[in-house]
Amino acid sequence: MKFLTTEELRNIREMMNMTILGEMILNDGIEKGTHTERANSVLDFLEDTGRIPRELIDAVHKEQDMERLRRWRKLAARVKSIEEFQQKYLDL
Repeated sequence: MKFLTTEELRNIREMMNMTILGEMILNDGIEKGTHTERANSVLDFLEDTGRIPRELIDAVHKEQDMERLRRWRKLAARVKSIEEFQQKYLDL
């Protein structure tokens, strides 16, 4: 049986930490990309109904609840105007 040296243990720890850190960074990037895509899809649907006010654009991008963004996307696909969306979206 071979025991690891202090240097070998340190190298293994560094590799494990880098792997965990790398995974965390990757997962964070995926989550942010998914959020951005969902927010943009809401705005894409709304764009077809008229000019989107800056305040609404900001509100959509600031929303962190992915389920709420999903419901907003469905609403945005159904409404006939920006005003109709603004009257309904905060209730979802």
